[in-house]
Amino acid sequence: MSLPQPIRSPAEALRFQKGLKALMSWYSHPYTHTLLLTTQLPTGGAYKSLRPYAERGWCETERRVSGVSKCTHCLWDLAGFAPERLVGLEGMHAFDELRSQLRGGRSPPLAPDRFAALVRHKVDAGELVFTAEADVEVVLQMYATGFVRVFDAYRRFECFLGDSNPQCPPAQVCIAEGVRRSRISCARLGAARKVFLQHSLGRVGARPRRNK
Repeated sequence: MSLPQPIRSPAEALRFQKGLKALMSWYSHPYTHTLLLTTQLPTGGAYKSLRPYAERGWCETERRVSGVSKCTHCLWDLAGFAPERLVGLEGMHAFDELRSQLRGGRSPPLAPDRFAALVRHKVDAGELVFTAEADVEVVLQMYATGFVRVFDAYRRFECFLGDSNPQCPPAQVCIAEGVRRSRISCARLGAARKVFLQHSLGRVGARPRRNK
């Protein structure tokens, strides 16, 4: 996804604002594909920034939001691309091979306050940079909004956990915080998920809501 960049015309500015409000809906959806461009920049181009992917603030935000709920086959990393392995393949065979190559691993999901602390720490340390200083607060609010939307809209907890260990503290806090902030209730979960959820909530002193 690409939104109009500065300098914007009045029409582009309006489209930018509308697109910004919907941005996290795309990244947080389990079945929209996110492609992480973590490879080195091609040589010979004229770039405004030569910073690697891991040091770009917006890229980190988009990656983290995608990691909360994305289906394991829908978060792609270009670093795994091996075009020679696609030779002779067509249709779904080619797509399945491509999906296998590009499948990206995910960091444990983070609750909004932990994500905010991580971003601010990296910005202060010079490990993460945003185009404008004001972007920091914008993306933190966008992350929190996308985070809550995941728990309000999608109920499959195995999808949230993805490649992370559900017993690790960040994952447990993330799930507990999502339940606390959203409208989800125990009645919407299966028995096995209730046990895990209650264990996670117990680790952070919260309780799930019950239907009346």
